[in-house]
Amino acid sequence: MKLITKQFTPTGETLWLDYDPDSVLGKGPLVMPGSAKLPPFITAEVIEAGPLCKQVKKGDTVLCNSVVVTEVKLDREKYYFSTENKIIAIVKPAGPVLVGDGKPMGQVEN
Repeated sequence: MKLITKQFTPTGETLWLDYDPDSVLGKGPLVMPGSAKLPPFITAEVIEAGPLCKQVKKGDTVLCNSVVVTEVKLDREKYYFSTENKIIAIVKPAGPVLVGDGKPMGQVEN
């Protein structure tokens, strides 16, 4: 997380995001033709959420397409914004994964 030198209060469904543009998911050695390019995805932390946001809140880590993030440059600093309806998922810490029998994967019956 970077040092924040300004404070914003997002309006509506706007989200103020913190992410590193150099850590885009999907970057790698695989080269695809221009017509087959998939947009890179990012995970970002929500610094502030607007008052109309219903599912995403401050402190959430979210997954979204990097092209729906707006970069704003003020006083040589970069700030990133998006809207709640452009978020693909809220990233949660992984817990045990249940399989069809309702038992966590890897659990062995004694």
